[in-house]
Amino acid sequence: MKHQIRNFVVGAGLAALLISPSLMAQNSETAEIPFDFHAGKTTLPAGTYTVVKASTSGILQLRNEDTNKSILLGAQGREMGKNDPRLTFRCYSGDCFLSAVWIPGSPAYTFTKNSHEKELEHDGVRLAMTYVTLASR
Repeated sequence: MKHQIRNFVVGAGLAALLISPSLMAQNSETAEIPFDFHAGKTTLPAGTYTVVKASTSGILQLRNEDTNKSILLGAQGREMGKNDPRLTFRCYSGDCFLSAVWIPGSPAYTFTKNSHEKELEHDGVRLAMTYVTLASR
């Protein structure tokens, strides 16, 4: 019995050591997005969103605080130069697409145009850039 307890305590300690760096490597930001938008192939409703990034993987989690539903996004590119935390959207007559996520202390996560967005662009629909500020949580 003593050996089982010792093994459990040692295993739990090792697990805590291995997991804690990945938890500390996450940044969490929130944004109030006042319009429906597209992220990847998913259409998301307006609402309060939490953006979480794992610094080692380059994957972003976008979670709607109202519905607790979330999606994972892999950035197609990284861009340097801006320091203000924000979400950038490309909007065509009210049809908005997530373009970039700027999180403090890291390069932006950028996203390419999907086929629907390319079609709107090809049809000559006017582009307007829209920005939503991120706030640290």
